Amino acid sequence: MKQLASLPWEVRRGPGGHFQWRSNGTAAAPGAAGGTQEVMMLTSDVSLSRDPAYAKLVRAWAADLSGFNEVRVRVRLRLRVQVRVS
Repeated sequence: MKQLASLPWEVRRGPGGHFQWRSNGTAAAPGAAGGTQEVMMLTSDVSLSRDPAYAKLVRAWAADLSGFNEVRVRVRLRLRVQVRVS
């Protein structure tokens, strides 16, 4: 969440021909065998930070990750219960 809110993102075409977003090489994530890899996002992720209404939410959740995780767990549980009932 913090990366989504704070990093500059550039679009590129991935190996499968689909658009992906990368962080201009300004950030790395843990990779295989102790190495690092580029931080990537999907268009749906980056669009949240570009839309004015959702950008406020992204910044708020980036500043309060524990609050975000609490809400995420409750929503996920609610979705799982609804899927089992229907």
